Amino acid sequence: MKVNQIVLENFRQFYGKQTLNISTEPEQNVTLILAENGVGKTTLLNSILWCLFEEHTSRFADSDKILSYAAEAEGKRRANVTVQFTHDTSVYEAERMYFHDKMIGQRTRAMIYRREGADRKVINTPESFLNQVLPKGMAPYFFFDGEHAETFGGAESRPRVRKAMSTILGCDLIDAAIDDVEFLARSTAQEISRSGAGLKSGNQERATALQEEIDKYSAIEISAAANVQKVEDEVAVLKARLDEFSAQLIDIRLVEELERRRTGLKQDIRTIDSNIKSIEGDRASWLRENLRPLVSQSLLRTLKGRVTAVEAEDEEKPPPRLEGLTDTLVNAVLTKGECICGRSVKDGGKEHKHLAQMIAVATNSLKDMRLRDISKQAMRISQLATKAPARFIDLEKRRAVADENRRKKEHELSEVETRIDNTDAASVRMIQAERNRVEKEYDSRKELLGKFKTQRDMAYQTRRKREAELNELDSLQESAREPRMMRELFQKARDALVERRNGVVEGARKEIASKVNAIMERTTRRAYSFELDDSLAMTLRFTSSRKEVPRSTGENQLMTLLFTAALIDHAKQRIGQKSQLYIPGAVAPLILDSPFGNLDTTYRAAVAREIPEMAEQVVLFLSSSQATSDVVDQLRARIGRVYLLRLHNPEPLGRRKAEHLFWGKQKLPLAEYDAERSMTEIVEVSP
Repeated sequence: MKVNQIVLENFRQFYGKQTLNISTEPEQNVTLILAENGVGKTTLLNSILWCLFEEHTSRFADSDKILSYAAEAEGKRRANVTVQFTHDTSVYEAERMYFHDKMIGQRTRAMIYRREGADRKVINTPESFLNQVLPKGMAPYFFFDGEHAETFGGAESRPRVRKAMSTILGCDLIDAAIDDVEFLARSTAQEISRSGAGLKSGNQERATALQEEIDKYSAIEISAAANVQKVEDEVAVLKARLDEFSAQLIDIRLVEELERRRTGLKQDIRTIDSNIKSIEGDRASWLRENLRPLVSQSLLRTLKGRVTAVEAEDEEKPPPRLEGLTDTLVNAVLTKGECICGRSVKDGGKEHKHLAQMIAVATNSLKDMRLRDISKQAMRISQLATKAPARFIDLEKRRAVADENRRKKEHELSEVETRIDNTDAASVRMIQAERNRVEKEYDSRKELLGKFKTQRDMAYQTRRKREAELNELDSLQESAREPRMMRELFQKARDALVERRNGVVEGARKEIASKVNAIMERTTRRAYSFELDDSLAMTLRFTSSRKEVPRSTGENQLMTLLFTAALIDHAKQRIGQKSQLYIPGAVAPLILDSPFGNLDTTYRAAVAREIPEMAEQVVLFLSSSQATSDVVDQLRARIGRVYLLRLHNPEPLGRRKAEHLFWGKQKLPLAEYDAERSMTEIVEVSP
């Protein structure tokens, strides 16, 4: 299916008859539609779904309001959308009309025509024909809403992934067949047990009881299996939430580590302060011990020198000494003028002068002792003064080291406290509390899952035992032979269908994961590995460490987009597959609404490079914020047609700022003021 043209008439904000031609060129397969928010991107996307299937996306607000307000105000009562497409070399037109009548209310009518030259031939079974061209279940996967693109990205999306895989693989038929043969097997078994023909009364009663038990345990098994799948999905969601909390709680553990670090730093600073205080005490002691010797050092040197000189002089010219006499006795003789022997020692006399001369130069034993003591003190002070600077320098070095350590610790403490202050402790505590609650719920659901699995397995085993017993009784019943054979045939058919379906899903699962990884190798800046596990839950891992990647919204959008591309490619490969059990694949335009919304610059460019390869036709809706040079540069060579959705506003421009979008050298006004009516205009722009 290739879409050639879309014609809208009074559909929502698209007043009047407006046409959008889709590029059908293989090498320029991208049709680019530029539009700001609120102008009509989502409406245009939904117009195709509405026309073909009378369906819409979840974001299509007021979906029952089809008729343009401006048209309704002018008394018009009809709106319609026509999609012209090519299928198997023939051109078709799907048309859906909306009528609003005050008497009978709203109604729609759908028609499909095949073009035959200038004429159109009606297709009598439009719904059946469309399902052959594009199965209704597959259609939503060709319409990608990038602004809400986490469709497949989270653990809670596993049911949607299962549905998408089943639909794209065309499993609706085989699923219906499995349900049918299960029903037939149960019905046949009930028929056998109810008939009881050919059995003794006791055996007949036993057969009836066994069938009742088989029905009972079959119902338990089916219910338990459904509960297992349901709870497995719930457990996966809770596990994903726990993983998210764990990523968030890294901040909590960081804060706790920062708190411990802050406590340690404060203790380190107290220890350093104590060390500094000890150094200061040593300095004070040093000053007490060494300040006076240092200050007196020069004087002591002079004294020592004088003492040394006197001693040297005494050694060279030994003065006369008064043996056995003290200077006190000699001074008394000189003062009295009479010797102890009675001899006169007159002042001015020869004896007086001689004694006076001797007492002047002589030293007694006390003076010698004092001189020696002074000399010793001088030597000690001199020695202390010599050692003092080295110890002082050592103290100064220790103080400098302590001051530097304290400065570093204070700087680190300041940084730690800033990081703690920047963390919302209350939010952290709330996250921790919520995580504890989810963890309890997770453990509870895991326990419940185990119970349901046990219940399912026990019901299966019991059912099989009762069926074996019933088969033994049936073997005694001649009339039940044919129904028994039919029941066994249905059971085998059911098992074969389930095995075949599971094999197809398993093969597709691996193939789709491989396709996603191949695209990721070309688009992601880091080495990621995409996994689609047995339960069809998506996981993104670092290739080297195999650890799960904490996904952001952008990564979920990227993964969903790539998964969608792989699904569409798989649907394309299944075209022409003939099977009575599977719906064939399909090809249709891939319509992407804002696919770059949550992607960064690098991913935008990489995805833009891949988009033209995702489908034979791509219709791409971009706002000015997404139609950036890095995106447009990657797309330009593949763009076949470009359109602008321009707003018509009846109000004057006033103080509003006129907005424009630049496309190449073209300056395109985004809105027209003082317009005739409120509407959106489709304007074709040169590529």
